[in-house]
Amino acid sequence: MGLDAALGISVSGLRAINQQLRVVSNNIANAEVPNYTAKRVPTASVVAGDRGIGVATQPVLRASDTALLRAIWQREAGVAGAQVRTAILEPLEALHGRPENGDSLAGLVGRVRDSFIALAAQPSSTSLQVEIVDAATALAGKLNTLSNAVTDGRNRSQQTLVDGVAEANRLLGEAGSLTREIVRLKNEGQSTAELEDKRDAVIGRLAGLMDLRVVLSENGEMTAFTRGGQTIPLREGVLSIGAASLAPQSFYEPGGGTVPPLLLLDLADPTKPIDLTRGQLGGELGALITLRDETLPRMQAELDEFAQKLARRFDQQGLRL
Repeated sequence: MGLDAALGISVSGLRAINQQLRVVSNNIANAEVPNYTAKRVPTASVVAGDRGIGVATQPVLRASDTALLRAIWQREAGVAGAQVRTAILEPLEALHGRPENGDSLAGLVGRVRDSFIALAAQPSSTSLQVEIVDAATALAGKLNTLSNAVTDGRNRSQQTLVDGVAEANRLLGEAGSLTREIVRLKNEGQSTAELEDKRDAVIGRLAGLMDLRVVLSENGEMTAFTRGGQTIPLREGVLSIGAASLAPQSFYEPGGGTVPPLLLLDLADPTKPIDLTRGQLGGELGALITLRDETLPRMQAELDEFAQKLARRFDQQGLRL
């Protein structure tokens, strides 16, 4: 081997080491940056005939664990769902009152009962008669307040759902743009590590909204699925939900009802949407759908049943609550 060949091999090795050091330094500097993944520089021997003539570096790759990423995204979907449930239900829990303060529904019923017991001992007492009226008025007011709060919670769920669908559409469009650029760069033999980091951050936000699952291919393509297995195109505008003002009697029913469904649109044929409202979504959107269509309507039904039975019992005694 001549001196020039030996120097050429040494220089190529030094260049490879220099590039690796830059990547390692960048990894250390960004270790605490959200959504950053460690990078590495693969190297390969350059051979001419049967002789090595140097070292070549390949495009920078990410040192990431796909299975771990999927687990993180699923966790984020669960956390996002729990947070939105808390945000919607907390005001209702506060309105229910605390039993020890006597302002809960049970406490107000107990106050009415105790007032009747006291009046039975002194039927002619004007103050006790007034107390019964006040107690009954407070109980009826509590029922009306809770019923209004349930309806308000459903409407907040619906509006938050509309806003969430708009954000999901934006993120799907962004993920699609990044995927197309990643595929192009991979076909040209260039590094896509930074773009893949950006795409993972977008998918992480999407997963929090709808528990999105993804499958990656070697050429950089990404296929996304809902929790129920429905393929979601990575394009903006594929999700749709109508705005609505919900009343206590509003209900969702596949193919009908008065509550708007969440639809997946085929942009090539918008006349055949797919209903994703039930069983398909998790995350924030799934939790909002459950609140709007199941949890809060059940609360309303329980309040209606309680009020109806209470009013009937009063009517049976010749009283009107």
